[in-house]
Amino acid sequence: MNFSPQNMVSANVIMADVLVSLNDEDQKFFNPGFYISQIQQALQELSFDTYFLNLHKDFDFPSETLSLEMPKGSFNLKQVYVFNGDNCNIESSKLVWIKDGYITSGKDKGYTARNKEGNTDPFINNYRSSIVSNYLPVSDTDVLFCSIQNGRIMFSSSCSSYSKVRLEYLGTMCDIGEVPFIPTHFREAVKLWVEEKCLRYLKARNPRFYRPLWVDVNSLLNQPFVGAWDIAKQRVSNMDSKEADDLKEYFTKMNY
Repeated sequence: MNFSPQNMVSANVIMADVLVSLNDEDQKFFNPGFYISQIQQALQELSFDTYFLNLHKDFDFPSETLSLEMPKGSFNLKQVYVFNGDNCNIESSKLVWIKDGYITSGKDKGYTARNKEGNTDPFINNYRSSIVSNYLPVSDTDVLFCSIQNGRIMFSSSCSSYSKVRLEYLGTMCDIGEVPFIPTHFREAVKLWVEEKCLRYLKARNPRFYRPLWVDVNSLLNQPFVGAWDIAKQRVSNMDSKEADDLKEYFTKMNY
């Protein structure tokens, strides 16, 4: 199976199928915005379940605030690097380590953390001194580190000697408020996901009529191994490397 941008289908195509299945061509049950929202959520859930979309993005280093907001649509930060040069010619990139619990308000304002100069963790330091003391930096200023607090990345002041930050993270195929486009690989899963959510609401209004319909759709969607959702995940894992790279490139452009 090969990917082409021509294989992407619009939200209107998904809606056309769903509206017929629900007998809601006049959109009396739900408004158009609700249907679009469900399609967006289906793509987001597929992103969470497949870990499909690996993205990276470069930023100017926030030298004053030492704080950077996580990119829209990101949900799992994998690596952080700092470097000099421009995005096309990276010089001397360095890995930034995660320091849990590190909090700062910005340049020259200090920080709090469990383990720092003057406030050391005896368990960690005793372990370090007995095993790798010869390889440890002598102070906090020698270590490049950051933490994540409420969707923001907080950097140590030692990172400010670099001009750029590169974030590598997992992202979603459709952010909130974006117009969704659906790869044909996922069309059936997205369609059934939307139908299942709609029927879940409808069976609360009329259980006798809608519950049997919901049971059927839920089985088609979620049955282990042969349901549309598991088939969509399997298709992701079976993509050849070029097809996967092309599809990721397509969504990467949409995230910039």
